[in-house]
Order: sequence, then C-alpha cells, then structure tokens
Amino acid sequence: MSPAVPQTERTALEDPGHFVWQGNVSPNGRWLAFNAQRSDEIAQAGIYVARSGAPLSEWVRMAPDHKAADKPRWSPGGRMLYFLSNHGSSFWNLWGLRFDPDRGAAVGAPFVLTTFNSPDLVIPTALPDLELGISARRALLTLATIKGNIWMLEKVDR
Repeated sequence: MSPAVPQTERTALEDPGHFVWQGNVSPNGRWLAFNAQRSDEIAQAGIYVARSGAPLSEWVRMAPDHKAADKPRWSPGGRMLYFLSNHGSSFWNLWGLRFDPDRGAAVGAPFVLTTFNSPDLVIPTALPDLELGISARRALLTLATIKGNIWMLEKVDR
C-alpha cells in the first residue's frame, strides 16, 4: 500500500458579501469562471471570470444582461464560455460567449445555441440537479418533457 499523498487546499475566491459556486478553471489554468450572487440580492445570479485569488474589484461579469445565468463551462480550447440562461425567454437555453484567454475578456455578445421554447422538450428548471458537459464538438444537456393532466371526478360528493 502506497503512502497517502498530502493534499493542499486553498481558497480560490471569496467575498463575504457573495455566494460563489460552480467554479471551473480554464484550460490554460489562468482563469476561473464561476457563478456569484450578492447575499442581499437573492433573485439575481451572474457568471464571472477572474484569476484565482482575485479580489471582488477584479471579478468581471460575463453576460451582464442575463439576470439568471448558470453552469459556466469552458470549451476545450478556452476560447468559448458556455452557460445556461433564460434570457429573453421563459425557457432555459444553452448560450455561448467568445473569450480571449490572454486578456481575460469577453469578445462580443453572448449568443444562443439552442431554442427550447416549448414544454415538449426543455432544459428542466431544477438547475441545481443538472449538469452540463462540453467537449470539442458536442454539448451534453439534461432535457425533459413537461406534461400534465386535468382529471374530472364524477360522483365525489355522494
């Protein structure tokens, strides 16, 4: 049995006024994409990019018009940031944002990649239970069909 390798832990990012989750390191190791939400603004969460250990003043919000964006994921080359958002719709979709890994900045505006706009096939709204997988040529999404029934019962008052 080989000896245990010592593990070192360090905090990548923190700010006492924010909840931070879904951290993902870029392929070149220079950037961290993550979700952050001010602790006093529960309804709005954003996607940010920063260097590990950067103070709040250096966090850069990606897709600031998207009030509820989640699951930031890097492309294998680190030149694209993918995320889920319901911007402009009542349904969640996969979005992309070009990224300059040298400058640590967005290139252009976010663009939608999927158009799920019917209950027939949707990205479920229970986002904490979902995962998003990105490879060089594919995206793996959890999808669901939403259906409901209305039942009428007869003679229930007898």
